[in-house]
Amino acid sequence: MQSIIFFLAAACLLVSSLLFLRAATIPHDESPSGQDGLPARPRRPHAHDHPAHGHHALSGHLAIDRHAHASRLSHWHAGFKGVLSLATVVFCLVLSHPWVSAVVFFFMLYLAVIAGGVPIGGYLSLLLVPAGFLLLSVGALVVSLVETPSGIVLLSIGDHHLCTSLGQLRMGGELLLRVLAAVSALQFLILTTPASRLLTAMRRLPLPGPLLDLMHLIYRYVFILLDAHGRMQSAAASRLGYRGFLTACRTFGAIAGNLLVVSLRDAQTYYCALEARGYDGELRFLEEPQTLGPGMVAGAVLFLVVLALVRLAAWAGGRACT
Repeated sequence: MQSIIFFLAAACLLVSSLLFLRAATIPHDESPSGQDGLPARPRRPHAHDHPAHGHHALSGHLAIDRHAHASRLSHWHAGFKGVLSLATVVFCLVLSHPWVSAVVFFFMLYLAVIAGGVPIGGYLSLLLVPAGFLLLSVGALVVSLVETPSGIVLLSIGDHHLCTSLGQLRMGGELLLRVLAAVSALQFLILTTPASRLLTAMRRLPLPGPLLDLMHLIYRYVFILLDAHGRMQSAAASRLGYRGFLTACRTFGAIAGNLLVVSLRDAQTYYCALEARGYDGELRFLEEPQTLGPGMVAGAVLFLVVLALVRLAAWAGGRACT
């Protein structure tokens, strides 16, 4: 019984992978339908789609945003990717089994790197950030500080001992894998969806308009501050502002103070630009058609079926052992 379920899960996973890969390799101008069911037009860059600007456009781009714009999945419907990511997280947490977590982790890696074209080095380097916090958190759960040693003693300091057990290590490993799988599902979303498209998709949700406008302006302002900081840092370096430790500290303080003044000035300038363009309290942008084909939907449904089959196979194997 378990072998049959595994075979079905593997077949569904293979078909889902091929469907997603085909949807990723189809050029945007040849995709079957756009956001409103109309033929998708060739992609044209917009200012709000590429927030970095000036001579610091490349260096000021955040790594996540750069990968999202370069991804082959950036033209996929942002709402579809959001639903897929959230559904994957829910399945991963509800089904709660190491096999399910492993399938989610590697399939999201496949979607982002193989189908989406995100460099494997960039993907893993971004994953290391939450992984470091997870290791510290899981380490605190699996290690106990006791006065009477029990289980596996890791370290003894006087009358106190750091101990763990095989059960705790197994629980910590399963928890770590489950959380990493959920993080990989969300990382797939942010590495393949530009923030402007994600915010556009969120406008279809029952969320306050001013909140979404504020989110968009804050996101845009990050790049404005990066650009201003980069210019100040280059000017300070050309004047030997980082020659020694004390000089570097004074330069850092001066840049921080000037950055506040420049940011307030630029904020007023950009608000005046909005007013000059007829700003009435709501930001409006042209929306590019986004791809949502039947193959993508079928691939997502098959992937969720795979997760259910894997959990069913694990349950059948455990029942056979008992």
